[in-house]
Amino acid sequence: MGWFGRGRDDRRSRGEPRTRASEPDTDQTRFLTGDDRIDSQKVRILLDTVAELISTTDHAEVLRSIVDKSIRVVGAERGILFLFEEGDPLRLRIQVARDAAGRDLEQPIQYSTTVTRKVATEGEAMCWKVSSQEEAADLSQSIVDMKLRAVMCVTLRVKERRLGVIYVDSRASHREFSRADLRFFDALAGALSIAVENARLIRETVASERVKEQVKVARAIQEGLLPKNPVGVEGFEIAGWSLAAEEALGDYYDFIRLADGRWVVAIGDVAGHGIGPALLMSSARSLLHSLTDGPFDLAEVLWRMNNRFQQDTGGALFMSLFVGIIDAARRTFVYGNAGHAAPLLVKGNGCASLELRGTGLALGIEGDMPYGVRGPVELAAGDVLVFTTDGVLEARRKDEFFGRARLEREVRAHAGLAARALIEAVHRAVLDFTGGVAPDDDLTLVVVRAL
Repeated sequence: MGWFGRGRDDRRSRGEPRTRASEPDTDQTRFLTGDDRIDSQKVRILLDTVAELISTTDHAEVLRSIVDKSIRVVGAERGILFLFEEGDPLRLRIQVARDAAGRDLEQPIQYSTTVTRKVATEGEAMCWKVSSQEEAADLSQSIVDMKLRAVMCVTLRVKERRLGVIYVDSRASHREFSRADLRFFDALAGALSIAVENARLIRETVASERVKEQVKVARAIQEGLLPKNPVGVEGFEIAGWSLAAEEALGDYYDFIRLADGRWVVAIGDVAGHGIGPALLMSSARSLLHSLTDGPFDLAEVLWRMNNRFQQDTGGALFMSLFVGIIDAARRTFVYGNAGHAAPLLVKGNGCASLELRGTGLALGIEGDMPYGVRGPVELAAGDVLVFTTDGVLEARRKDEFFGRARLEREVRAHAGLAARALIEAVHRAVLDFTGGVAPDDDLTLVVVRAL
C-alpha cells in the first residue's frame, strides 16, 4: 500500500510508514512539473475553475460543481464534499456526493472514514494507493468492502480556517493517484475553497436580505393595523402616532368603537423591542378586538387578556396595557391600567394635572389576577389626555431622561393645538432633548382633546 501526504517524506519501502518532513510543504505552486504543456493546462484548469465557480451564486450548484470538477480533473470515479459542522471543527457532514457521470450517490454512502478523519484532523492533503487486500485491510475495512484501489483527500481552507475536506476514490486497477495528482488536487482545493466561502457569504447575504424584506413586509402590515384617527366622536378629537426603534413595533395603540357608541382608547407596550414583541403586540390587538364584539366589561377584558398572555408566554414576556372608554354623550372617561405608564390629564381650567395610575399588574406576569376600573373622570372643554409609552418618558440624553415633568410642560405649552399638532410638538421636544439620536425604545403618543 502506497501512502503519501503533502509535506511528508516518501523515501521508504512499500508498507512502511512515512515520516513527517521537518517543514510542511505549503507552497501550492509545487504542482507545476516544468513541462510547459502540462503546466499551462493545469494553470488553465485552475483559472477556469475559479472563474466558473465564483461567477455562480447558487450555493447548492457551486457545491455540486466543486465535486464534479474534482472528479474530472483527477480522473476519479466518485467524489464527496464534506463541510465541518458549525461550532464543531472536527465533525464532518456530507454536503454533496457524486459519481463520474454527475449523478448523486445513493444513500447510505460508503467511504473511508479513516481517511477523511485523518485529513480533517491533521489538515494535510493525503493519498493512498492500494495494491492488495491486505494493504486495504491495514488502512480501512471500508476500503476492503468497496474494493477501492486509490483514495485521495484534501483540506478546504481559507487562510487558517478549515472549511471541510474533498474526498475522491477509484476502484479501477489502472488508476493510481500520484504525488503530482495530490499536489495538483491540493492546489485545486485552494481555488475550490474560495468558491465555497464565496458561496457561503452570498447565501448568508441573500438570507439576510430575505429576512430584511420579510421584516419590511411585516412592518408594512403592522403599520396598516394601526388605527386612523377616529371621526364622529362628538365633542372630542383623538390622534395617535408611533415610531419603531427597530424594524418592527412592540408598542400598541388603538381606537375601537363599541356597539353602544362609546369609544375604547388603548395603548400598550410589550417588554423589549423587535420581532418577538411585535408579534405579541399583534396578538394583543387581535384579542382586544375580539373582546369588543359583545358587551364590554373592562375589568373582565383585562382579566381575560392577562390569562391568555400568561398561558401563551409562561411569564417570559409581559405587556403593559391601558384601556379607557370615552362616553362622548356624558363626556366621561373610565379606565383600567395594567401596569402601564400613567397617562396625563391636563385640565383646561388651569387646575393641577392628574395621573391615571395603575389598577393591576402588567399582562402576563401572574395569571388569574383581578383588575379594577376607575372613574368616571369628567372631561370638560380644553381638557387634554396624553398617553405615552416608556420610550417617550425614558428618551435619554447621557444619564438624564426626558421624564414626566418635561412632558407636562410641553403639553401645557401646546394644549391649545389640535391633537395631531400636539403630538408633533411633543415629538420635536423629544428630538431636541436627545439631540436627534435614534431612540433606544419605541415611541408612541396618543392624545384625546375635549372640545
